Amino acid sequence: MPKTDTLSIRLTPEMRSQLDFIAKSTKRSKSFLGGEAIARFIRAEAEIVRGIQQAQAEVAAGKVIPHEEAMQSARAAIKAAAKRPLSE
Repeated sequence: MPKTDTLSIRLTPEMRSQLDFIAKSTKRSKSFLGGEAIARFIRAEAEIVRGIQQAQAEVAAGKVIPHEEAMQSARAAIKAAAKRPLSE
């Protein structure tokens, strides 16, 4: 089992109640559920930050397109999507 550290967090009474409910309903410990929730949050936030950093690097390297060109591309994509059936 990988080494772990302990982290204390503050929860509102409502959040604590919901956590207790989920833990009892799923037969999982509150610690396990908290760790899973934090892991999901960290993965999602890290992906967002990496995307922002990549975009900033592209801007710094001059890899940009004019605003109007970007808007035309977005409008075309929206128009094409609107023509597709919802079942796709």
